[in-house]
Amino acid sequence: MEQLDLTCTPGIKLGLLGSMYFAGWSLTVLLIPLLADKYGRRWWFAGAITITMCTFAGFFLSKSLIVSITMMFLVGAANSGRLMVGFVYGNEFLTPYWQVVFGTAFHFIDNSTSLIVSFYFDFIYNHWMYISAVGFVLTIFSTVMIFVWLPESPLWQLKLGRIEQAQVTIKRMMKMNGVDCDTEIDALDYDIK
Repeated sequence: MEQLDLTCTPGIKLGLLGSMYFAGWSLTVLLIPLLADKYGRRWWFAGAITITMCTFAGFFLSKSLIVSITMMFLVGAANSGRLMVGFVYGNEFLTPYWQVVFGTAFHFIDNSTSLIVSFYFDFIYNHWMYISAVGFVLTIFSTVMIFVWLPESPLWQLKLGRIEQAQVTIKRMMKMNGVDCDTEIDALDYDIK
């Protein structure tokens, strides 16, 4: 597949690739987490992953610097849902020990990805298509897993007074964490402030 040729592109246009990523993130960083708290974490997180997947596809098909810059803006805008909402959402399914492990792995993997891609592009091979293909496949896998496997956040359900839905989710979480679900779940304190 033919890649975008940036040989004679002015430096200011190349700089827009990185700048638009942070512009997209900056524009959504205050709004998306608040909306996720109000309307549920699962769909905002899944939407952000879906946008990320679509932008990877856009990068593959792009023959225009403007399209690529737009894709970078959308990837940045999706980060608020993918990283911030995703981190909170993931932690709500885990016991305190696994929250620490998850948080460490979550941030290590996300931050290492940028470093690995930079070193790969600078020192190993300057065709980004192959490493982007790996990211695209992993994003598809993540999107399918979110839609099929993960329920809505039980904390969010409890805050809205959806006790029955929260009980189903909590029972599912108990099974995921290896806790005996036959105990009386109705005895749990659901008073969320």
